[in-house]
Amino acid sequence: MAIILSIFESVKYYISNFEKIIINMFSKNLRILRNIKKLTQLELAKMLNVSYKTISHWEAGYSEPSLDMLVKIKSVLDVSYEELLE
Repeated sequence: MAIILSIFESVKYYISNFEKIIINMFSKNLRILRNIKKLTQLELAKMLNVSYKTISHWEAGYSEPSLDMLVKIKSVLDVSYEELLE
């Protein structure tokens, strides 16, 4: 039983780190793509019906958008999921 718990904790640790890497990549890519489109945080926020603070938090990695919001971001910025997340 101890071995199973140890394996579970290891898997949980690696998943947590993977999520942090994806969020960090999204944060950087969002800022880059927004700047390429010559949009301010406020302009993008209005297009997505969120506050500019939300955009700021996403770009800083303090929070992440829902899957539904990722679909909207992809559409508004006219980019692929790969461009957002890789």
